[in-house]
Amino acid sequence: MKIYVFVIIMIAVLLLSGCTQPKPTLETNATEQDVSNLVDANNKFAFDMFNYYQNKGEENLFLSPYSISNAMGMVYEGANGQTKYEIQSVFHYPKNSDQATAYMYNLLNSNSKEYQLNTANALWIKDDFDIKQNYIETIQDYYGGEITKLDFNQAEQSRQTINSWVELQTNDKIKDLLPQGSINGLNRVILTNAIYFKGEWVKEFDKCATKERPFYLADNKNIMIDTMYQKNGFEYMENNNVQVLQMDYKGNDLSMMIILPKINNQQTIDNLSYGQIKSWRSQLYENEVKVYMPKFKLENKYSMKNALIEMGMPTTFTEDADLTSIAKDLYISSIIHQTYIEVDEKGTEAAAATGITLSTSAAAPGNGIIFNANHPFVYIIQENNTGEILFIGKMDNPK
Repeated sequence: MKIYVFVIIMIAVLLLSGCTQPKPTLETNATEQDVSNLVDANNKFAFDMFNYYQNKGEENLFLSPYSISNAMGMVYEGANGQTKYEIQSVFHYPKNSDQATAYMYNLLNSNSKEYQLNTANALWIKDDFDIKQNYIETIQDYYGGEITKLDFNQAEQSRQTINSWVELQTNDKIKDLLPQGSINGLNRVILTNAIYFKGEWVKEFDKCATKERPFYLADNKNIMIDTMYQKNGFEYMENNNVQVLQMDYKGNDLSMMIILPKINNQQTIDNLSYGQIKSWRSQLYENEVKVYMPKFKLENKYSMKNALIEMGMPTTFTEDADLTSIAKDLYISSIIHQTYIEVDEKGTEAAAATGITLSTSAAAPGNGIIFNANHPFVYIIQENNTGEILFIGKMDNPK
């Protein structure tokens, strides 16, 4: 008889105002190279996953690769053997990733006065179920995880407790993450992680300049959409195929990079790589640019089990999985990733949630540049100091 253990790992990322508790500062001896290796790994995965869904024809794609990588990182901490190898091969985790993970946790919880950005983790354990103490300590030491015992037999009460925590960490943007009926007396562990950010543009758009303008779809049809405008100095580069613009958020620690293919070179963004982004980023320089940018708001939800199996993690989703550093006989049964973003004249707000369910069985241009994002484009929200990609998306249809 199978006993199901839910380990739902949720990452919620928001760019809006909210109230969260001060986070602990984690001890870490990560070197600059350790951090660089982890950022490179996470960003490589970002484009692997982004291209997977883009090649599947997903419209208005929007993901938080940081969310997914960080969530799976907590599973990776409990993996061994072939399971550990498969997760590492897909997510590219380097050596000393624990120390670098703690460093990134501290960095994202640095309490800037110019913007709000913080992360939180919690481990909810059924009150009569034991998991490995070493695993608990790892989540505490490197992820800042809060540990709470709950009586999952009181399913609705437990669900409301966890959902309330999620709502608090995400300023009520992610509500009812765990739906009714998702918790029962057979559940054992629920692991949640949240990341929150609110940022405003350094150079805001004037609302009076926002007008309806055409946006050209991939099939050459066009729609009318509220489009923002400003003329200002921005980090910028272009070549024969693409224009790249970087717009900073206040504090200058985070930015949105927009990759706009030239109108007859849409294939430029069909299979992007992290190497291309690093190269383009190194070529950015200050220039005066006339920027046309659509306002948009969208919500997406993805079931990622098949994606990760196809990308190289088949064993992890079977009873042959080895997650024994958490507890015996666990395997991943589902992964859900949900995202939200809204971009307007003042700034950006975004959210992402990743749920991982574990089960067990007993047993150089000149001035006057025009950057007109009036056709499909890719956009990235990144931490400027490390280059860590927090979000990546493709806007196909802003309506």
